[in-house]
Amino acid sequence: MRAKKFLAMAIALGLAVGATAMPILAADKKTFVFGDTTFNAENEEADINPQNTYAGWACIRYGVGETLFRYSDTMEIEPWIAKEYENIDELTWKITLNDGVVFSNGRACDGEAVKESLEALVANHERAAGDLCIDTIEADGNTVTIKTTEPKPALINYLSDPYGCIIDMQAGVSDDGIVIGTGPYVATELVTDDHVNLVKNENYWNGDVNVDEITVRTISDGDTLAMALQAGEINAAYGMAYASYPLFENDDFTFTSTSTSRAFYAWMNFESPVTSDPAVRKAIAMGIDKDSFVSVLLNGYGYPAVGAFPDTFSFGGQNLTTESYDPDGAKKVLEEAGWVDSDGDGIREKDGQKLEIRWLTYPSRQELPLLAESAQATLKEIGMDVQVNCTSDNNTIRKDPTLWDVYASAMVTAPTGDPEYFFTYYPTASFRPYINYDNDRRMGFDFNVNYNKRFGKVDFTAGVTGTYYTTKATKRDELYQDKYQYRKGYAVDGIWGLQCIGFFKDEQDIIDSPEQRLGGTIRPGDLKYVDQNNDGIIDDKDQVYLARGGWYGAPLALGINLTAKWKGLTFFVLGTGEFGGHAMKNNESYYWISGEDKYSAVVRGRWTPETAATATYPRLTTESGTNNFYSSDFWMYKTDAFRLAKVQVTYDLPSKWFKNSFVHGVSAYISGSDLLTISKERKALELNVGSSPQCRFYNLGVTATF
Repeated sequence: MRAKKFLAMAIALGLAVGATAMPILAADKKTFVFGDTTFNAENEEADINPQNTYAGWACIRYGVGETLFRYSDTMEIEPWIAKEYENIDELTWKITLNDGVVFSNGRACDGEAVKESLEALVANHERAAGDLCIDTIEADGNTVTIKTTEPKPALINYLSDPYGCIIDMQAGVSDDGIVIGTGPYVATELVTDDHVNLVKNENYWNGDVNVDEITVRTISDGDTLAMALQAGEINAAYGMAYASYPLFENDDFTFTSTSTSRAFYAWMNFESPVTSDPAVRKAIAMGIDKDSFVSVLLNGYGYPAVGAFPDTFSFGGQNLTTESYDPDGAKKVLEEAGWVDSDGDGIREKDGQKLEIRWLTYPSRQELPLLAESAQATLKEIGMDVQVNCTSDNNTIRKDPTLWDVYASAMVTAPTGDPEYFFTYYPTASFRPYINYDNDRRMGFDFNVNYNKRFGKVDFTAGVTGTYYTTKATKRDELYQDKYQYRKGYAVDGIWGLQCIGFFKDEQDIIDSPEQRLGGTIRPGDLKYVDQNNDGIIDDKDQVYLARGGWYGAPLALGINLTAKWKGLTFFVLGTGEFGGHAMKNNESYYWISGEDKYSAVVRGRWTPETAATATYPRLTTESGTNNFYSSDFWMYKTDAFRLAKVQVTYDLPSKWFKNSFVHGVSAYISGSDLLTISKERKALELNVGSSPQCRFYNLGVTATF
């Protein structure tokens, strides 16, 4: 069963997509340098190929590609490459193109070219395939006729999505992700997470192009972006932190923005032992001060949301609302659900479990780290301990429901003007729920063997109980292009990740190897991965099945008990074992260390040129080191373990001592629990970071029967 992640609250709607601060340029200036915090692999904008995840936003933002239709500032559909459309019946759409539209290479953008582009789109882009539900496409001159497999009243809306940028498929997609579109600019060079160079399209069909050359620089840090604009290194900035705005509120700069449906929101993990509690989810929604977040931390840019969609939409505003800020009400909700602060440390607990919230987010949207800090502060006031994990590797981590409780992100909630778009984000490829389609098989057996024997005056009993358990995905609505990523036939609780083949030896080794588009700059000493599909690129498409996780129960679970009785003395031993499962060493406070995080003992085996032959840990860096911290078999370990769960010695005083007494019996005992773990990975299994340490327990007591 897939992790259920549902919308719990919307934080801020109507925020500007970004603010552009531009110095006034001389009239004869023909070059332009643009800084952008969002153009990076972390945001799934690794290039400008619209058929690659969310790279369509970069394609359309930088003027390389255009869609058949587009949205006005008031979210009204208007033609762009297309001239008009007709909805012939519930399954058939006839689209007529503008005359004279050409790609930047001079090829006519006619019906056949649009057909080729859309067919490639649904073959390569899983979300687009689910949105569009295209059955057939026919081209005749400047006319395109699309038939869908089911009624799609929002088809024209979805064709306005950036993934719908029409590109010349005969020209293809370059190795570095450059495409040929119909827009006013042509990309000449692209380096992921660094820059893209653009020149004006001499064949542009829709008017003059004023600027000859543009360089778009990836500057993911908001402060660095502001300094670059101040220093004159760039002419404009997109995605600047709101705290930097006062630096540019003068006559030398101009701000431009537009209202959108972008929301900062939080997904709740329904498989988490904490956020699976409805009271906790409600308290989180009530415990975040959205008004202060917008007015103070965002300097008033945007407004607090009452629901998932802006009030400019017919289905937005008060039609779908969330909880208001009410810390006292949140405390009451938690109290009634049994979450109380019994030890006075300010953090609530229930059944011995602390109310700790693992908050996952990412830094490239400048507002999200601020939101994490704000939520951490206000939720602490109601008794929650929020542990923030702000990492560029968020897309990998969020796929594992065992690693987070709340995932905070930013999303244009309904760019199509259709609420269905938002609710197709999970799952990504279809509005049809996976759970209703999928079939899983869970099989196993239990066994129990006991042995009883008397040796002289000693009664001896031994027993072994166990469960062997398997899982298998027997039916899946597969979403992956390559069959080696199909989930059918593998364990339901399988671990998927990259296959590591060691460390990069030197710069030449990096040059000779596939390009790793996982974030950050690759250096010698970084982890090196297998290119599973041989496309010359290392990305999520290279993830394969690694092993069974054992999250729904270890494949083999054992219990062993021994009891020996001699006169009034009883000796009891209980052991437990789990075998066949695997896990990832992905605790970011100990194993996954980067930047300015505190280093743990594990880094003593770090790679250096001198330790290259013996290194057990990647190179250390003050940068993100994102490449090294993807889920891979480098971090995977077996969770096989045998534990001495309990040992107890009991002595029953002779019953004759209590003859004719109101006391029927007295026993004295001494016991110990969790005394020993036998495992190759004992340290990893027993590691607790940020919570209470694992303890052995010893008890000495007397029991009496009356």
